[in-house]
Amino acid sequence: MLMDFIQILRGEIILNGNVFVKSRLEQSSAFTIRFNKVEASAKNNNLEKKETEFEMEEKAPTTSCVPQILYVEDDPNSRTVVGLFLKNNYDITIVENAESALDLTNRKIFDLILMDINLGIGMSGLDLAIEIKKKKQYKDVPIAAVTANATIGDKRKSLSNGCSHYIAKPFNKSTIINFIKGILEKSN
Repeated sequence: MLMDFIQILRGEIILNGNVFVKSRLEQSSAFTIRFNKVEASAKNNNLEKKETEFEMEEKAPTTSCVPQILYVEDDPNSRTVVGLFLKNNYDITIVENAESALDLTNRKIFDLILMDINLGIGMSGLDLAIEIKKKKQYKDVPIAAVTANATIGDKRKSLSNGCSHYIAKPFNKSTIINFIKGILEKSN
């Protein structure tokens, strides 16, 4: 990548430059380099300043020792709260519908899937769990039903339709963290 950058510059002089980095741990890094390009004018040897900017992005490998969790939830408040609860302990990806979850599970393997059962319009969380479990790479990946449907019958239905675990809403931060920790310890 550095060689590509040097080739772009073609030996021109860089003065007064800045480098800005945006990085997401184990996902990607974006580098923005701003500098004044100084060119010698062929006519009168005067220097002309031009603002030039290059952006480079490098994707990091997706392998990580931080557990990768997919959370499928249609309610924006629940997405926000669970995201805040988990962001410091896990690499969490949050989507709001079954279609987005299916697309992601085709491209990436998660260590755990947390799934709301009632996803509003479209496929339910239970139907989604069944579809994901059909994928060879997800045969042994735990799927946890995360739902406000808290009766014993609801729990049985979830556990017999693709979900390996169940947690009822509402819950606090320590409850969900301990729940996830227990699942991941058993699956390793």
